[in-house]
Amino acid sequence: MKSLFLRFTKSITKALAAGITLMAISSPSMASDGRLAEIIKRDKLIVATFGTAPPFCYTDEKGKLVGFDIDIARLIAKALFGDENKVEFVVVTSEGRWPAVNSGRADIGIASTTVYPDRALRVAFTRPYVDSGMSNQVISAIEFLEVHASQSKQSANASAPKTVFTGHSRIDV
Repeated sequence: MKSLFLRFTKSITKALAAGITLMAISSPSMASDGRLAEIIKRDKLIVATFGTAPPFCYTDEKGKLVGFDIDIARLIAKALFGDENKVEFVVVTSEGRWPAVNSGRADIGIASTTVYPDRALRVAFTRPYVDSGMSNQVISAIEFLEVHASQSKQSANASAPKTVFTGHSRIDV
């Protein structure tokens, strides 16, 4: 069972790291010497996430941010830098998750979300790493980039979303 979990987390980490890398180097708004180069030069990943959503992301009794989303962020940092501790967390509210990444305060967001058509125009969603059983409508960053790459070839003014966001999906009622 542990072996299956390790294989799962390794494959998810590789997929997320690849998606982030592709998004950073493929997006017109993140030129090749742009956001990814900035992240690498800074030598740490800045992740926007929630702080009150156990078991995904919450503050433990020691005041430390923990949970599955935090573990995923650390796996991405390890894939990018070889060190899972090269990550900084920015705790945001539901309303603050998009602005945190769009403004550059965070590089990516990892938190629960629902994909709506208007969000999909602004945000490059990855595939979900958790199926809550409620809704699962997230496309991968790679699939998203393939669509936008073909569109940008047709139009020099086409722009890809500035946000990379991953997480488990849920239904907002």
